[in-house]
Amino acid sequence: MKIELKNIKTLKAMSEETQCFTATVYIDGSKAGTVRNSGHGGCNEYHPTSLGQRLDDYAKTLPADVVFGMTIQPDADSVIGKVYQREAVKRELTSLMARKIVFIRDGEMRSIKCDSTVQRDTWLASPQLPGLVKGGAILNLMPLDDAAALAETCGL
Repeated sequence: MKIELKNIKTLKAMSEETQCFTATVYIDGSKAGTVRNSGHGGCNEYHPTSLGQRLDDYAKTLPADVVFGMTIQPDADSVIGKVYQREAVKRELTSLMARKIVFIRDGEMRSIKCDSTVQRDTWLASPQLPGLVKGGAILNLMPLDDAAALAETCGL
């Protein structure tokens, strides 16, 4: 099952214990409903409510997570939380890559600031760039989903 969030609206000022957000949920490319969280530490709200049950049923098919030595079975909220986090990383990474060359070397995310998009694009096309980043993985040259997955491993 492919779960996507679109039309994400995050209200950082309203976020206390959890992210305050609303989003449209798509499952396998079709709109399934909406999700929202008020940001006060409670569970997500799903509309229609059957969407939450559908996501819970899917979560039961996933392997349990081990967090701080405890085994936790995924649920609808944890599934949506992971998708939301990946989307947040993709947004931040897209913003960084618009003005920098972003790469990962030795397990750390690094960047080279560019004066303009023309300069960035020229450097990205340069055959000398891999030498300049000393063999690091250049995120600007990867599909966004792959680059986001790598960036997440570095704490973005």
